[in-house]
Parts: sequence; structure tokens; C-alpha cells
Amino acid sequence: MGPLVLELLPGPEGLTDEVAECCVVTASRIAVDAAIPYLARFADHPAVGVRAQLASSWGRFDTERYFHEVILRLDRNDLYFVAESMEQLRLLLDTGPRPWLILRGDFTEDEIRDSLDGEEVTRLRLNRNDVVSDLGTALGHLSDLGTLYLTGCFAARDLSRLAELPLHTLVYEPPGPAGRTIFPKGLGELTALERLKIFIDQAGTHPRHFPPGITWLDLSVRAESLDATWLAMVFPRLRHLNVAFLHGADRPLDLSPLAALPDLETVTISNAEVTDPRALPGVTVTALPLSH
Repeated sequence: MGPLVLELLPGPEGLTDEVAECCVVTASRIAVDAAIPYLARFADHPAVGVRAQLASSWGRFDTERYFHEVILRLDRNDLYFVAESMEQLRLLLDTGPRPWLILRGDFTEDEIRDSLDGEEVTRLRLNRNDVVSDLGTALGHLSDLGTLYLTGCFAARDLSRLAELPLHTLVYEPPGPAGRTIFPKGLGELTALERLKIFIDQAGTHPRHFPPGITWLDLSVRAESLDATWLAMVFPRLRHLNVAFLHGADRPLDLSPLAALPDLETVTISNAEVTDPRALPGVTVTALPLSH
């Protein structure tokens, strides 16, 4: 069925960005090398979504062929390149620079350190890595690293050895046991951090465990309530706040304590109601109640 589906898919000419991305997604799921020439027709597409899909799909095809026919043609601007094996990573770095990288799977600390030695990586995502625990060994030499995503990295629980890096953006999303969230050690030592996305069980974590200069916060809360007074105390420089209650909230959220934040511009609350959206004059408040 795969080659037959390919014959029915349109080429990139005249398609909207959304339709072009859908075509690439469909073709990339046809795991036969006959799909490579079709995907290569989209390699020069200007839309980041199309190029991102192409950059992340080569694990399904012959590595060398896909690399030469598709990956090498992709515009690198605003694009993360994905490696799921050392072979893929070597090919990417041998034809670098690749300042934005996603390493998906169990790359070891030594593999990451040795492969990225001398590379000017500014944005890095580690995804579904169960073996890296010493982030200092793996990443401590990346003197240009400003953005770090740790997604599904169960053993990466200590951030303290990254304190010397110029990190300004951190996304920390570890897999945790049901009903419990892993809070990373050393988060408060990342004093250059401005943007943070993190999971918490509930409010109450001491302010010293968070960096002092967070201006953009994306908070996923496992509990069914949250004390906004705690938010105002822990994040005094906040400008943009997104809060998502993973299981819904058991009561409307009182936002009035956030009036103490002088720089606050936007607040978005998901899966909960708020007591009074007008409690924060001059602040754009969006509340998205849990749909049943």
C-alpha cells in the first residue's frame, strides 16, 4: 500500500503550509525508501513545520541516502536537527555547524560530551534518555548553551553542575511515578535563567529552590489547587505566566495576589476557572476551564 499512497500525494507546488506538512507527515510514515524522493521534493520548503518533520523522520529510512537527499538540503535557520543514533549525529556534526540539536534516545554522557566537544550548540533537547544522570559531564563544556530541554530523562535530576552555563531557558519534564513529580536539585543555582517550564505537585516549594530572575513561567500542576500568593513570592519578576492543572482544579483560582507583580503582562490558566479575571488591571488574563 505504501507506494500506492505515495502516488496519490500531491507535490509541494501550490500547497498551503498546513497541507504541505500533512503530506510530509503521511509520506514519512510510509517506511519504505521509495518515500525518500517524494520527501526530498519538500526539502526546500520555507515552513519550519515542514522542515522539522523532515529533520525528525530519517530514522525510518536508509540513513545515508536520506541524509544526502533530504537532510543536507534543509535550511538550518530556526530548525532543530534530530539524531537518534551515533551514526546520525556524526553525519550531522561532520557537515555542521548545527547549533540546534535534538538527541533522542539513550546517548551516554561520554558520547554527548565527546561528540559535542568544540561544537557551538546554543539549543539542545535531550528526549527520552534513561541513562544520562551527570549533566555536568555531558553538557558542562557547552559554553554557548542558552536553551535546554530535558524531556523524559528519568535520571537527569541534578542541575547544579550546569550553573556556569549561560542558560536562559529550561524545560524540565521528567517521567515521574504516578501522582508524584521529580523536582530537580540545583535549579535555584541557574541564576541566568529567565524562562522555565516545569511540573510541580503543589505550591510550597521554598523560593530559594527557584532562580530569582524568572520572567516567563509555564507551570504544570498535579494538585487541584494553587496558592497565587506563593507564585507572587517565588517569582517577583514574572511577566508571563501559564498555569495548567493536569487533573483540573477543585476551586476557582484567586489571581488577586499576583497584583503585587509590577511587570506582569499576561496570565493564562488552563483547566480551571478564576474568581475574577478583572483582579489584575492592565494584565491580559485568559482562563480555559476544563471541558467535560
